[in-house]
Amino acid sequence: MNALFDSKYIPVSNDLAAGTGTTNCTVVDLADFDSIEVITKLGALAAGAAVLVKLQQGALANGSDMADLEGTGISITEPAASGTGVTYEQKLVVHDLARPRERYVRPVIVRSTANAEVDAVLVRLYNARQKATSQDDDYVADSEFHLSPAEGTA
Repeated sequence: MNALFDSKYIPVSNDLAAGTGTTNCTVVDLADFDSIEVITKLGALAAGAAVLVKLQQGALANGSDMADLEGTGISITEPAASGTGVTYEQKLVVHDLARPRERYVRPVIVRSTANAEVDAVLVRLYNARQKATSQDDDYVADSEFHLSPAEGTA
């Protein structure tokens, strides 16, 4: 099966301007899905900037009971000076979570030490309990599936 029939795509955070602090992304309802993939795209990072991306879960739709999921924190620190290590600017941080114990999940971004931008946080819900999932037109402008198309005009 293809991803469009088995998945739903949702943006859960828009651009976070350069800064520090904690951002709770939108709470995601997994009622009809068994798995969630969270893709965080980092933007510009000041030297020494630290970014932690973690997942939380809870039983309440408003997120008031959210608790961190053990082991889901991915922490990166931008090198203090150029040329001293791998740069994390414009890279992705990816989480894949199967069968969370609670219905609701949200990503949390913690930026500290120095200014860090986050360009976007996107979620793909997948392993739908009912196939032929339609995309939500509040988020997805259009989508198509192609199986071995011939070469020609796109």
